[in-house]
Amino acid sequence: MRMVSSILSALCFFGVAGLHAQSQDLKIGTARTSTSADPHFFLMNANDELRHYAFESLVDVDESGDPKPRLAASWKLLDDKTWEFKLRDGVTFHDGRKFTAKDVIYSICRVRANVSAGSFARYVSQVAGANATDPLTLVIRTRAPYPLLLPEFSLWAIVPAPEDVGDLDIAVDGCGVKSFPTNADFDNLKFAIGTGSYAYTAYTVGGAAKFKRFDRYWGERPAWETVTIAPIEDASVRTAAFLAGDYQLIQGPTPSALTRIEQDAKYKTANAPTYDVRYLMFDTAREPSPQVTGTNGRNPFKDRRVREAVSKALNRPAIIERVLNGKGVAIANIQGPETFGFNHALKAVEFDIEGARKLMASAGYAEGFGVTLSVQLDTEASRVGQAVAQMLARIGIKVQLDSLPTSVFFQRRSTGDYSLYSYTVGARTGEMGTSLRVLLGTPKTHPGFGNINGGGYSNPDLDRLLVAAQAEMDDGKRRALLEDANRVMAEDHALALIYQRVDTWAFNSTIAYQPSISGYTLARDARLARRDR
Repeated sequence: MRMVSSILSALCFFGVAGLHAQSQDLKIGTARTSTSADPHFFLMNANDELRHYAFESLVDVDESGDPKPRLAASWKLLDDKTWEFKLRDGVTFHDGRKFTAKDVIYSICRVRANVSAGSFARYVSQVAGANATDPLTLVIRTRAPYPLLLPEFSLWAIVPAPEDVGDLDIAVDGCGVKSFPTNADFDNLKFAIGTGSYAYTAYTVGGAAKFKRFDRYWGERPAWETVTIAPIEDASVRTAAFLAGDYQLIQGPTPSALTRIEQDAKYKTANAPTYDVRYLMFDTAREPSPQVTGTNGRNPFKDRRVREAVSKALNRPAIIERVLNGKGVAIANIQGPETFGFNHALKAVEFDIEGARKLMASAGYAEGFGVTLSVQLDTEASRVGQAVAQMLARIGIKVQLDSLPTSVFFQRRSTGDYSLYSYTVGARTGEMGTSLRVLLGTPKTHPGFGNINGGGYSNPDLDRLLVAAQAEMDDGKRRALLEDANRVMAEDHALALIYQRVDTWAFNSTIAYQPSISGYTLARDARLARRDR
């Protein structure tokens, strides 16, 4: 397990008993803006962060990527394609209904019914059959041997099946369900019902989410009676609100305020590496490319030499030191070293401006070209985008930066509007193949391939390795296949990988906070700190 760097190692964690004089209401300021309370709507970090409050999955993964029980108490392989899950007894939904195997099957059906670009359907695409042998025993059959079933089952949530729903047949389109609850039904909280330790009390799309402790929760009692999650994408506004006392815990204080926070006894900070890796994605599929200018219709990013030139032009140490205040690690794999399948032989692309210029000239772009770089409208993405634009200008690439609100950014990515964009990838399965398949797999060739491949990248050698890896039950052989897949990606410069994120959290000294590698800001990671006696 990768160790989390934190100044919290000496703090004591314990429950709220005996500390009633302190508030049990937690207010969090986060950098992420959600687009729905529907846990099956759109796979993005902000939505997934909220999912952890009200909803649960069959399994979780720990920081080493190993599966651990959640709503499934145990599981076993009956054969290479058949899994038996024993479900946890005594679990209830927020509305009082008992959790059974039928709820899991119904949730698989609803996940499959969503075919949007950000769908979770890729994570149940290998399910060929599902049936309940009794209310707490579930049998899942996969299309082929599939070692990733458990980590991928950790990514989607269980919702209650309607009481009047009939038999569910996985083999039938929609499983025979005439209609599922809509996204709006979850956003207005009519169907935002899970088994999680918190229940929704309020939600606004793009705004705050409020939760109340679920007193019938089957597991450990949460430390906080109520939790408010407020999205504040501007780090300076978020930090000012924290210093004004509006929030007890925030993600990503501004670097300029960090020294003040660290020197004030009223506050504490914690750092942790996260799964998230920031990259540049190139449009490699179209000619002409919609946001490229000055090339007479040619798409420069179809040429590997141009992609390599872009990567060589990026001064990663400077970005990490000057833009991120040291909170990042240059990287050559699509995920960090804590992830299964990491190739330790790969090294981050070194800054080489002359080498980049030679590559541009050899590809026929000595005079450069123009392009729009699209980023999400948050402080980090915009500042990194500005730095990237300045660096690419030195090799003749004239960049116009376009910072977009979260919902607009994802909508335009799903419709293929970009020639060059920056975002982060961070598969919470703890397994390298997930990110490689969804981000760089050739779209529509295999289940789950290319779901968020906004550049249309396609490489048959990479696809072949990923197909083999996802069917390989031997861990050693699968690891070797994934290491090779990372090598193919790196040699082709499929992406310009920039850095693995190291996040910072600031919080009141009345709180003890232990962040996880997920990079999420979760109430379950916070406790009331012991007061001096």
